[in-house]
Amino acid sequence: MRLTLILLLISISASTLTAQRGLMKKANNAHLVEKDYEKSLTLYSRAVQKKPKNDMALNGVGMALYRLKRYKESLEVYNKAIQINKGNLTLYANRANTYFALKNPTLAMQDLNLVLELNPKDAISYSNRGMVKDGEKDYDGAIVDYCKAIELGLSNADVYNNRGVSYWKTGQLEKAERDYLQAISLDESYPQVYANYGALLLESFGRPHDAIPYFEKSFELGVDDCGMFFKLGFAFEAIGQYSLSEDYYSKAINENPKYGNAYFNRGAVRASLENYGGALEDYSEALKLDSLNTGVLTNRALLIYDKLGEYPKAISDLQRSISITESKGDEPAYGYNNLGYIQYKIKDLSSAQANVEYSIELDSLNSYAFRNLALIQIAQGELEQACLNTEKAISLGFIERFGDGILRIKNEACE
Repeated sequence: MRLTLILLLISISASTLTAQRGLMKKANNAHLVEKDYEKSLTLYSRAVQKKPKNDMALNGVGMALYRLKRYKESLEVYNKAIQINKGNLTLYANRANTYFALKNPTLAMQDLNLVLELNPKDAISYSNRGMVKDGEKDYDGAIVDYCKAIELGLSNADVYNNRGVSYWKTGQLEKAERDYLQAISLDESYPQVYANYGALLLESFGRPHDAIPYFEKSFELGVDDCGMFFKLGFAFEAIGQYSLSEDYYSKAINENPKYGNAYFNRGAVRASLENYGGALEDYSEALKLDSLNTGVLTNRALLIYDKLGEYPKAISDLQRSISITESKGDEPAYGYNNLGYIQYKIKDLSSAQANVEYSIELDSLNSYAFRNLALIQIAQGELEQACLNTEKAISLGFIERFGDGILRIKNEACE
């Protein structure tokens, strides 16, 4: 989810504009209407050359440099302009934006606090301070500031999008959805809000079908970063359209060849498509980027080596995953359960039972471990215990999470 900074427009009164016809007027048009920031930078710079102490011309230079992401230069210009006119609050407000872009939220907050102390009705500065607070994980404080901005009359897509982000981060999902939809109604060509709303639908509401059109709309409007490709890949994976999912994960990887999660997810999708060679390549790449990634080791064991009957390799990966997990001080309950399942498949029943039972000792709510223990006990002829463990697995929600295949096991054990 992304925030969008609201830039203060260059505040020039009608009388000032009359006095500064020519360069300043052309510069303002290039900056605010044409959005040609190289051109506006050239024109504002010429205005400064003619009048070096024109603080509003310097403000224009700072704004143009900011838009061009030349943040350090922008900051130098704002500092110079403030020395010329310490009473111009627009300079402090815009310098705050630059501080924030330079990852200096403390100084950004200082400037915005000063602006709001002297002008408590500055709605845009409340909105921008909300974004700084969000960046500092003060989400409740951010929401207060966004609400104040809206109360003061600010009604644009940015403030609703940004408040939606903070609502999402505080778990207020319905309010987040309402704000995203309000932002879209205010600006139907606002690409980032489509991306944010799509992510909310996918990640928090579990509605991948509904999320996909919003992601696609964001692409249509110009958002094409690797994170968006990844989200579309994830959405198509969630609805079982694996070929499309693979395509989008591939686009994410093309944009960022070091995108470990994209290799990880594409590996799973390729395994679902029975492209085991491609999946192995993806997991190998993911491990090159993070050799301690236990998820990759587990997936390679269960989705590839298990399917190909390469059980020694599967066991090796699972043992390595367990070792890494334990070295981090965590309890590898699922690792022991998975290891026990592979050992069951090669009929090493005593090792399998020991590992699955240890998994249950570590996590007594793992329904899959009770299911696996039942399979082992059936193979050992311990049907009464197997029957009890299938019933335990069902009581822990196995059917809701994994489907009703366990009923066949239950019937075999409890006949």
